[in-house]
Formats: sequence, C-alpha cells, structure tokens
Amino acid sequence: MNLCLVNHSDIPRAEVFTLGQHLGERGHQVTVLYPTDGKHIPPQGKIDIVPFPARFLPKIHYVLPNFRRQYQLLHEFTSREGCELIQACDYDYLTSVPPILLKRNAGTPLVLTTDAFPGLSWFFGDRFVDGVARIYTRTAGKRILNAYDRLVLLSNRLVNDAVTLDVPHEKIRVIPIGVDVARFRPGVDSSDLRSSLGIRDDELVVLFVGRLALVKRVDMLIDLSRLLLREQVKFRMVIVGDGEYGEYYRQMAQGVENVMFLGSVPSADMPRYYALADLVILPSLSEGLPNVLLEASASAKPVIATDVGGISDIVLHGTSGYLVDAGDLRSLYTRTMQLLDAPDQARRMGWAGFEHVSEHFNWRAVTDAYEAMYLEMLAVSSDSS
Repeated sequence: MNLCLVNHSDIPRAEVFTLGQHLGERGHQVTVLYPTDGKHIPPQGKIDIVPFPARFLPKIHYVLPNFRRQYQLLHEFTSREGCELIQACDYDYLTSVPPILLKRNAGTPLVLTTDAFPGLSWFFGDRFVDGVARIYTRTAGKRILNAYDRLVLLSNRLVNDAVTLDVPHEKIRVIPIGVDVARFRPGVDSSDLRSSLGIRDDELVVLFVGRLALVKRVDMLIDLSRLLLREQVKFRMVIVGDGEYGEYYRQMAQGVENVMFLGSVPSADMPRYYALADLVILPSLSEGLPNVLLEASASAKPVIATDVGGISDIVLHGTSGYLVDAGDLRSLYTRTMQLLDAPDQARRMGWAGFEHVSEHFNWRAVTDAYEAMYLEMLAVSSDSS
C-alpha cells in the first residue's frame, strides 16, 4: 500500500511516526507530512518525511497550517505518487481539514485518529481555552469527524464521546498505540545515572515524564513533595521534560527540597530514567493514551495516575498501579506512601504492568489492526469506483 500520514504538529506522534515505521518495515510506502515554522524532525527509519509551513500560537503550541501548501502536497502524493489512502491525526487541529477537501475532489479514502475530545472529556486547564475547545468540538470538530471514512480512537473510553458527536458506530475502530518492548524493558542498568544525578543509594526515586504544561498538573507533584518531606521520606522527585510552563513550575518549586527539574532528555536515554525510578506518577487533568505510562509499565515500574482519558486501559487499578481522581492530592499522597512503604508490593505491581502492556500494547498487533482496516477500506473504495 501507498499511504500518506499527516502529523498534527512538529511534535512526532506515535500513531503517525512509529506506526509509519512499522508499516514501512512491512513493505508499505509511507510518507509523513508535518507542519513546521522551522523546526525539522530528523529522518525516521523507512518513511519519507515532508514538512510544510505553519505558524504556532504561543503557550498552547496550536498550529495554524499553510492550507494551500498542505493541500498541494496531498494532491501531488495522490495524483503523481499513487497514494491510496490518507490518515490524519486529531480533529482539533486544522491540519485535518485539507484531506477532507482532497476527498471531495479525488475521492481518496480518509482515516482520522484521535486520543481525546477537547472541551468534552479533555481539558487544557485554562477556562478560556477549554471554552473555545468545547464550542469547536460541537461545531466544526463534529463536522470534521463525520467527514472521515474511519475514526480510530486510541482508547475504549472515547467511544461514547464519538457517538454523542453523531459518529456512526460502523465508522469507529479502537486501536491503541504500542510500546517498544525491546527498548523499554526490565533490568536496564541505571547505576551510572543515579551517580551522575547525585541521588543517594538510600533515596527512593519518584519519576514524572511529560510536557510542562498546565494540563499535566506538575504543581501537584510539588505539593506532594512537600508532604513527603514533612514525613521525612528519603526520596527525589525527578521531573523529566520541558514546555511552555517550565519556568512557572520551577519558580513554584523554589525552596522545596528534593525536586529535580532535568529538562528534556534524549529519547535514547529514557529507558535508563525509567530504570532509575521506584515509582512513576502522572497527575494530569486530562490525557489521551499516554506513552509515558506504556513505557513505565513496559519497564516493570508501578504507576499512579489520574483516572482520565485512556489511562484505565493501561493501568489496572490495584494490580499494576493505582488510579486517583484528578486534583485529589490526598489520595495521591496516600497511594504514594503506600507504594514507597511496601517495595515488594510495588515490584509485584510493576511486573503486572509489564505483562499487561506486553500482551495488549505491542506494535505487531497494532500494525496488524491498521493493515486490516486499510485493506477493508481500499476494497470498499475499489468496489464503489
């Protein structure tokens, strides 16, 4: 098959780039388009990567693509390069619009993937932004969703949201992203990392990985650190990632001992950071299907996360970790103390998470599901032409 995948921004999404690599390894021709204002994504295995111009709004990094150039590229790939199917990512980004225009003109089959419904069951954490998102989802977003031939949802919890937006059941598929169990695995050596970071052998490591944005609720990790210090717990709160609110959170953490902001870390080094952790926490206000929890579980680490988005598909409450309500600091503290005080229980939960994601979130099964859907769509398209 000859496929064109559209990433929603200059931040690579797994359901575009990683999926594309696996499809390329199976012999399919895969081209990925992405918007950029000068940032370039490096080559990715067996896929072709093509940028097109765009601007980004500050703070929320929302993309304003050059529609004309994106449409020109899509038209070129379908008319000259023989692209048989276009797959876009996230209806709430305007990069999802040009494929619809091409479908009207050329009849090219379209797939849309999404991991959340902003303003409906996903919230940024800013009242104005969330209000605009709610209006968009119920108006333009609803029309975009229904203009695509298939809607791929990354988690089961999203199905009801899609139905409330009048997406027919027969268009909906639930296909998660996968995790690279060859890279993220138990037993990775992190002793040199512990030493280089100055973390003592008797200190437990609580790890957060993610973008420093309001939605991630890093403020709760800072408040949690205050509570742990009050109980004289020997620990380090290691925060990996950066973003628009990095300085805001760093200022908030001033005077709080044991909180370490490490900034962005090369992807190749991330397995060592998971290996370093005794516990991984994700206290987000909203999420889709977060890579960090898949990677943590594949590394056999227990996790505590908020019960939002598709997280309950990954975290088996009481088995591989704990789910807490968004914003519930008391429950987050209680569950954290429970796992830090019971290392044997924490290890058992970590291994349960490893077994769960290895079975249900491997890229082989994910790629199989996409291939089957593509073949079904192309067969229908051929019969109707």
